[in-house]
Parts: sequence; C-alpha cells; structure tokens
Amino acid sequence: MGPHSLSSLLNYHSHTCFLEELFFLLSLPHHHLFPPHHPKNTKKHLIVDALSIFVFVRGMHVYELITLIFFYRWWEELGLWQDLNLARNQPLKWYIVPMVSLANPTMSQQRIDLTKTVSLIYIIDDIFDIYGTLEELTLLTEAVNKWDISTIEQLPYYVKSSFKAVFDTTNEIAHRVYEKHGFNPIKSLRKSV
Repeated sequence: MGPHSLSSLLNYHSHTCFLEELFFLLSLPHHHLFPPHHPKNTKKHLIVDALSIFVFVRGMHVYELITLIFFYRWWEELGLWQDLNLARNQPLKWYIVPMVSLANPTMSQQRIDLTKTVSLIYIIDDIFDIYGTLEELTLLTEAVNKWDISTIEQLPYYVKSSFKAVFDTTNEIAHRVYEKHGFNPIKSLRKSV
C-alpha cells in the first residue's frame, strides 16, 4: 500500500460510506455476517463463505489501522515519552501483544485498550527503573493505592502526568465496560494497577 492510498484511506470525508457500512457490519452478530453453512455446500459455496470472511477480516484490519492512528494521536498528546527522554517510545511494539492475544476480529476496541494499558505499564516501569527516587516512588505507590488524583501534588511533573494518564485511562476503560455490560470494573482495575 503506497503513501497515496494510505492518505486517501485516512481521508474520512471521502470514505464516509465505507466507514458507515463498516460500523453497521460491526454492530451485527456473527450469524448475520456470514452465509449459513449447510451440509450440501459445494466448493462454490465454500469459496463464497471464505471470501465473505476474508472481506470481513480485511475490513476489520482497515478499521484497526484507522483506530491505531487515533492511538498514536492519544500517545503523542500524552507527551509522556517527551517528559521522560529515556522512556521507551514503541507504540507499534506495544500493539503486537494485544494483536496476538486478542485475535478475534471483533475485539478491536479491546486491543486498543490493552495497547494503551501496555504502553502505560512500560512508562511506569521506566519511572521505577530509571527516574524515580525512593521517596517519589513511595508517594506514587500511595497515590495509586488511594486512587486519588489530588494526592500527587508534591510529586514531580513527570510522575504527575504519568499517574494522571493511568488514572484517566483506567477510568475511561471502566466507563466503556460499564456502558456496554452494566458492570463497573473500577475496583478490579484499580487492584491491577
């Protein structure tokens, strides 16, 4: 895929119909997306089934590409890698873990959420390994245990911005889970942080 085709793919206005159709397809359950399998299927029917699945998965990959671009924007706007000049800045590498572990094509949002989580784990690990003093790390650990953003005022800017990113991302994921499933996982997510 050349640079012109990628830029044209990302031009939202020229692909509004495609995106609307893709979002409609993603809202359907699996049994509405693919032709039914019958014992009397011929090779032709199997090829049609395979092509339908291929087109669906390809559409998911295009959607995922667009979503990853929004992840890069999120990552750039956080600016954590700029505040911590020795911190790892490898968003594509961080996406590999969710891509492999959540291979189901319909789990795109979960892959993006897990990519955000993995990126923040790397940043916090860098703070603990490279940047933080024992006193700062103790205060950061207490702030995480209390789960209160106001407890980080005495910390340096890079620790504040990192904790705020963890706090906001965790609450964002919890809110999304609550809207979709009616369950608020914030206590479980706080324990995992």
